[in-house]
Amino acid sequence: MRMISWWMRLCIVVVAGALVLTAAVVGVAPRLWKVVNAHVETPVALPAWEGIAKRTYVYDRAGNEIAAYELENSQPVLLSQIPQPVIQAVLAVEDREFYNHHGVNMRGLFRATLSNFEGGARQGASTITQQVVKVEYLGGLERDGRYKLLQIIYALRLEKE
Repeated sequence: MRMISWWMRLCIVVVAGALVLTAAVVGVAPRLWKVVNAHVETPVALPAWEGIAKRTYVYDRAGNEIAAYELENSQPVLLSQIPQPVIQAVLAVEDREFYNHHGVNMRGLFRATLSNFEGGARQGASTITQQVVKVEYLGGLERDGRYKLLQIIYALRLEKE
């Protein structure tokens, strides 16, 4: 009799777990699909790009402005004029997966979301493309869930173009 009750409990736990897992997949999968494919399904046009920033600010660790560079202090250069070691150094620090994603690093996004949700050190998950979108297209928007979704959609669209 004891063996039957043990098997019965095991079956109930397995069936309940399968039902919870199925409900989670059915509930989350369509929404996740929409987010991942938002750049294809949503006809979002990118705003006009104004090119180089008017002014660049440099901040210290505490967020205090320590310098500002005007447009007159900067000169646009072609990518071919930048030494390869400089490009590799920037990519190593800013976006290691630059050549492996299409504007959004989903693994980094999930890692940062999980870390932020768990209350760990606040992490960012922005790729270089997302940083360009943030500075050039979304500068004045409030940073909330809609902001991040727009940043993802614009980054995917920018990479596509």
